[in-house]
Amino acid sequence: MRDIFGNLIFGFSVAFTLQNLMYCLIGVTVGTLIGVLPGIGPLGTIAILLPITYSVPPVAALIMLAGIYYGAQYGGSTTAILVNLPGETSAVVTCIDGYQMARQGRAGPALAIAAIGSFFAGTVGTLLIALFGPPLASIALKFGSPEYFSLMLMGLVAAAGRIDIISDAICPWCYIGKRHLERALEILEGLHKLRFTVAWQPFQLNPEMPAEGVDRQKYRIAKFGSAERSRQMDERITEVAAGVGIEFHLEKLTRTPNTVKAHRLIRLAGQKGVEDGVVETLFEAYFCDGADIGNDRTLADIGHRGGLDYDAVLALLAGDEGHREVLAGDRMARNCGIQGVPSFALQGHVLFSGAIPAEEMVDAFRRAWELLKHKAA
Repeated sequence: MRDIFGNLIFGFSVAFTLQNLMYCLIGVTVGTLIGVLPGIGPLGTIAILLPITYSVPPVAALIMLAGIYYGAQYGGSTTAILVNLPGETSAVVTCIDGYQMARQGRAGPALAIAAIGSFFAGTVGTLLIALFGPPLASIALKFGSPEYFSLMLMGLVAAAGRIDIISDAICPWCYIGKRHLERALEILEGLHKLRFTVAWQPFQLNPEMPAEGVDRQKYRIAKFGSAERSRQMDERITEVAAGVGIEFHLEKLTRTPNTVKAHRLIRLAGQKGVEDGVVETLFEAYFCDGADIGNDRTLADIGHRGGLDYDAVLALLAGDEGHREVLAGDRMARNCGIQGVPSFALQGHVLFSGAIPAEEMVDAFRRAWELLKHKAA
């Protein structure tokens, strides 16, 4: 412990010289200016600005690079707050509340919160690294070839990417896309030895829908121009669904619901580990049985059939748990440029939208996974 604090004090004594503080200031300033550019991020900023450190002493160069990194991080948060455009991926979440604060005339406090939060997290992270670095290093030195091989093998066996499906519970193409994805996952695991977990994320096709929903026939006539046009669209989607083994009965539907509560149900199912079963039951209840999925008791019954406790679902829907998170997820999807569903993302990167055939999904996920692996390496 004494050595750790001694090393920290020595490090601060080196960093807090006037020359090194100046290099840090330059790094933060330039890093912030580059970091505001969308899509570059901290690592890209460092790669761009690395040449300016070539003529700098090694210690000063490291301090300058650290300043560039943290400046780029803050630059991404700046555009996320001011113009709802994240400079890099970690700033996407900042859009949710930061941009709303800016619209209310509170951009200054939002930027200050981001800066203070980054400083605090960076300071705590540095202290933790200093605290746990020596024992972890001593453990690492004991590793030999057999241990490294075992770790690599375990990583290859246990590695599973995550596919996020951005969808709405009343989107027929999302149900059809689910079938295509199920087939694609079988092919990916059987033929390419790739396994992925699946998570469902919220999106509202009708974000202005009243909480109680509306009469479906009147709503679709107003939206599509006539009952005949609405009927033709239902017939077409019913035919497509039959091609993947789903028997739609859209004539049974009488209400177009607000889907926030349905998304809250899916969120609860994800927390309880039964998300796929609840999503399947929810789609089936709406498209095949004509259920009103804006009704609390109907949703509780769907949740129960999908593996949740009936009373627990009723209690959830009676309160506001998950409501804010669902709306935030919907806003995040729109901020990322998603305008239609289903949309599919791998490891947080949106790949495509639409219920494309399983074989095309396989190709897209396989190629994206290879690119992500090479990027990580």
